[in-house]
Amino acid sequence: MNNSNMSGYIGNDLELRKTPTGTSVIEINLAVKLNKDETEWHKWVAYDKKAEFIHQYFSKGSFILLSGQARSKKYTNKDGQTRYNNFFDVREVDFGGKAKDDKRENVYGSESLMKDEHEPTPPIDPFEDSPF
Repeated sequence: MNNSNMSGYIGNDLELRKTPTGTSVIEINLAVKLNKDETEWHKWVAYDKKAEFIHQYFSKGSFILLSGQARSKKYTNKDGQTRYNNFFDVREVDFGGKAKDDKRENVYGSESLMKDEHEPTPPIDPFEDSPF
């Protein structure tokens, strides 16, 4: 799948969830302004340290820079139809503006928390409790 870089505003309240195995997961609905009158929405999912980092330093309305890989999850709905959830798997995250609670200056030395160090995506379903 394709790698992508996007910047935009977080359009949802961020909820840090834990899987049964203890993996942290956060879902982001990212509003990306295309032009004066058009906005696209893109779903991003972050795991582990990146999820915890995003939850700590960002909130709804925050501007964020994300890099990641496009993914698709195939499922069958209750009517037996095949459907797909399309999302981006967060590999890197960075500030695009003011951080939540203005703590940004405390994390610039912690860049390893924000970048993927070839850690594989956990084999979990981020959509198991999600309406998406």
